[in-house]
Amino acid sequence: MASVAGDGSASEAGRSESLGRSYARGVRASLGTNASAYSYSVMITASFGVVTSVLGPSAVLDVFVFALGAAVAFTITEGIASRGFRVRIRGEAAEVAALGSALAYPSLLLAVGAAALAAVALRSGWGWGGASFAGTCTFLLLGGAEVLLAERLRRARGVEEEGQ
Repeated sequence: MASVAGDGSASEAGRSESLGRSYARGVRASLGTNASAYSYSVMITASFGVVTSVLGPSAVLDVFVFALGAAVAFTITEGIASRGFRVRIRGEAAEVAALGSALAYPSLLLAVGAAALAAVALRSGWGWGGASFAGTCTFLLLGGAEVLLAERLRRARGVEEEGQ
């Protein structure tokens, strides 16, 4: 008798296993491509909240100054890391990026702290840009240390390949 879909046959079990593996692979891919951006988004959003607590409600211009401070920090850091935009920045191996992202708590929290300190120190409208600049620089520089640590851990313990 022919197997009917949904009756628990071997072909249905194979499809479920295949779907499960495909889904897991998709989740890993999503984590690998979104983890750094997610961490940065959490950091910059939390920093905005902290700056609002320190400096009070923002005016429209303050929001633009905040965004500008973050953008300038990214540009300067990328300029230095790429030796004046002459050397292409390569990505890390997927397993290093995943482990580095998992270790992102210190850079995220310390970056929010740096943003808070900058807002307190500058106290004026410049506090908005200074806070996002300080937070972004701290996040990127400490993130580099986290990736370095992840690389060292990967070498020390080895990494299991998918499917093993």
